[in-house]
Formats: sequence, structure tokens, C-alpha cells
Amino acid sequence: LLLGLILAIAPLPLALAGRTFVSLYAIPSASMDPTLQKGDVLLVEKLPNVYTRIHRGDVVLFTPPSALQQIIHATTTTTNNNNN
Repeated sequence: LLLGLILAIAPLPLALAGRTFVSLYAIPSASMDPTLQKGDVLLVEKLPNVYTRIHRGDVVLFTPPSALQQIIHATTTTTNNNNN
């Protein structure tokens, strides 16, 4: 019984730690064709010092700064209001 409980609980910390360092992202549209195609899945590492390991041809994902997010939101809001 104890062994079964340990085997059932053991993957939980590994999964939580894994989500901290690695993520999967699916490409929802063809906006990045031909580099990334719709339906492709990216395995993204979130380890420190990644910037020292970037090479030509690598795909880099980042969280945009809040100022850029505000510009994108304002642009999409303006575009959506003009289409109505």
C-alpha cells in the first residue's frame, strides 16, 4: 500500500518542477510559415543564462514588455472598432 502511494505521488513534484523549466506550445495559425507551421509543437526551455546559448536559426520566445502589450491592445481595439 505504501509503495503504491509513493508511486502515485512521486510524479507530482517532478511535473511541477518540469513546468517551471520546460513548456510546450502549439502553433495555432500559419502566421509563421514557412518557419513554423500550423500544428507544430515547440518544446521551450526556461533555464537561466539561455541568452548565452542562442545561435543563429534558433527560435526565441519571450514575454513582451508591458508597454508593448499596451500598444498591441490599443492597436487591436482600434482595428476592431473600425471594422464594426
